[in-house]
Amino acid sequence: MARRRARQVLMAAACGAPGNCAVGGAIDDAKGQSHAFVADESPVTSTSLTLSRTSIRFGQEREQPITVAVSPATGGMPSGKVLVKAGSATLCTVTLAKGKGTCALAARKLRPGHYKVTSTYR
Repeated sequence: MARRRARQVLMAAACGAPGNCAVGGAIDDAKGQSHAFVADESPVTSTSLTLSRTSIRFGQEREQPITVAVSPATGGMPSGKVLVKAGSATLCTVTLAKGKGTCALAARKLRPGHYKVTSTYR
């Protein structure tokens, strides 16, 4: 008896936005049974950053942790690192655990003033 070869058929590919794509189709196994599949490997995420306070006293930065969370647009659990910056100054790098993480600022890293704090998932 001759064995059937598995066959894959890509039926559709769609991109909702650049970098946010999914494909779907069917795979026929060696017994001739067809199995549908959808693969979504979207790198699209949203990153949130939370400061414990909106104002921090100079010299007390370590007492005010920064919390980050990365949420994927299509499921899964993000891993990796998030870079936290104020302008061009790197404040800390957070290593994610289950899509979340925290860091404490180094004391006196920034001079007194107002800063826009941003986070970038990598």
